[in-house]
Amino acid sequence: MIILVPVGKYVAPDGTLLSSSASAIVTSDETTPFGCLRKAWFEVRAGLKGADTKSLEMGNLVHAQVEHYLKTGQDALGKEARAGKEMIDKIREMFPLFQIEQWIDALEIDGVKIRGRIDFIGRHVGDDRIRGIIDWKTSSDIAKWGKTRNQLKKDTQMLIYRQAAENTGCASDLYMAHAYFGTVKREHELVDTSINREQLSAGMDDIQKKLAVLKAAVKETDSYAVKGDKSKCGRCPYAVHCTDKQGVVSVMSSLTDRFKKKLIIDDKSTTPDVVAPPAKQEAPKVETPTTPVQDEIAALKAKLAAAEATAKPPAPGIQAGNIITPPDQPKSDPKLAADPVPGFSPIPAPLKDTPPAAPEMHNTAAVPPAPAEPPKSRGRPPGAKNKPKEEATKIEMEAAVTQKTASGLVLITRVKVSLGATVKQNPNDPKCFEFARADIGMERDVVGGDEEVNAARRTLADQCATMLHEELSKLVVPAS
Repeated sequence: MIILVPVGKYVAPDGTLLSSSASAIVTSDETTPFGCLRKAWFEVRAGLKGADTKSLEMGNLVHAQVEHYLKTGQDALGKEARAGKEMIDKIREMFPLFQIEQWIDALEIDGVKIRGRIDFIGRHVGDDRIRGIIDWKTSSDIAKWGKTRNQLKKDTQMLIYRQAAENTGCASDLYMAHAYFGTVKREHELVDTSINREQLSAGMDDIQKKLAVLKAAVKETDSYAVKGDKSKCGRCPYAVHCTDKQGVVSVMSSLTDRFKKKLIIDDKSTTPDVVAPPAKQEAPKVETPTTPVQDEIAALKAKLAAAEATAKPPAPGIQAGNIITPPDQPKSDPKLAADPVPGFSPIPAPLKDTPPAAPEMHNTAAVPPAPAEPPKSRGRPPGAKNKPKEEATKIEMEAAVTQKTASGLVLITRVKVSLGATVKQNPNDPKCFEFARADIGMERDVVGGDEEVNAARRTLADQCATMLHEELSKLVVPAS
């Protein structure tokens, strides 16, 4: 936690924002790929300087190489800038007169002085008006991260540059562009646009709203009082100062909300969100005498329950086929297996070392060979019914009589539950998810009738939903 009351040329003692850079407004905008309001607080209010990242260092290096080439004509371009040498020469032909790294002045928005530095300002011979504004950009993937012409019209930085040029004096058809240099692939691209005065007015109104949010944030003296975005921590230079969990929005929150509600499979059950009406008072039940069979079933249930309570469940883990071992899967109880069951005769095991029977010999000479079967036709025969399709979420029950008593049967029902989910990322929105798939399956043997089986089904379904969320949390990595 950082608590301070700084005094400087950008923030007044009472927390009033006096000056802001164009990049600070972009940083505070959470709709941008790397925007985070708390990140802007560390930069503007605390005045901290984060460590330079590799991408920032590469950007500064390319900027310096391009500027040196434009000023001197000496080709000292690195491999990233050299890939765009033809683009640089084209820009120099378009604007014979140009200025490099020019600071913005005479621009104020809602009482806040806006500062910034334009990479390239172009003019024509005999014309003092600004005719072109170009910003050098580096990107690991231009097709993915580069802006389009329409996006440039609404870009905060370009709108501020356009307004500054309007105040200084510029052509109505001012040429504005991002000149991209690839840092991974040897590529380059010049994305240009123009912003008319109507678009400029609407854009500046939007920037004024963003600036109001930043002004309110810098009034806070506690960094934790400002909302953060956990999905942007990967490349944040201030991540070392931001270690709390409160007030930080997680990209997994939407997925967590999907699994907050328990999955209820039994039709007779109600969802947790629905408030059940008060139960009607029922007449007291009259206990009826039990039969010997029911007494034996109850005793067996009690033994199984005691075994489940004392046995240590196996640790959950991923096995082949993405099957999760349920934490409550009961172990076998040797004491229970040792107790004899009246009237029960187990199937005898096959005798060991028993020689196989000798094959029976036949006289095949007089027997004509059997006619060959005609080849089977592919597909189903005419009139055959379609096989039922499997559902995405399925419940299977298998019941088998496994034990006999002297006076009745004890049913052990195997309950199976499987659940799967897929999440997907929109490539234009890093807050969403990449493709990821998780499938969870559980099974359990249950002693008893429909009531016990339905209770087991609901329990396994809840565990499946919880484990599915945990597995998706491991698979999905927020896009940086």
